[in-house]
Amino acid sequence: MNLDMDKNKRKIRIIWWCCIAISYLMLGIISEALNMPKSIRNALFWFMFVIVMLSWYIINQIWYKQFLKKVNALTPILEEENNPDKYIKENLELLHGKKSMQIIAILNLNICDAYCRKGDYEKAKESLMNIKESK
Repeated sequence: MNLDMDKNKRKIRIIWWCCIAISYLMLGIISEALNMPKSIRNALFWFMFVIVMLSWYIINQIWYKQFLKKVNALTPILEEENNPDKYIKENLELLHGKKSMQIIAILNLNICDAYCRKGDYEKAKESLMNIKESK
């Protein structure tokens, strides 16, 4: 998948939730129209629930793997080019708008690494302090 899912994430979520709502509505209407027994109706609802949860998990894993590819593509900036300032800038750009605590932590660790390589340990510490403790 070579789509830039980050840009389309909101649209994909809206379409996703609309499809789920319509699917459950259709299932309810069809099950009433066909006078399905309650046990079959419940089994279908639970089956759809499992499918929705599995799909949600798979989609999030795809987004996460694409994000990690972007992060890993920055490594040569620090390792080969030895340009911590550019590495910090690129990680800060990736950090912009992120809500996931795990993603924020990964990017802040990368930024900390770059500041350590520059010898700016106060900024490195500051970057580490931006990582919020999980519950």
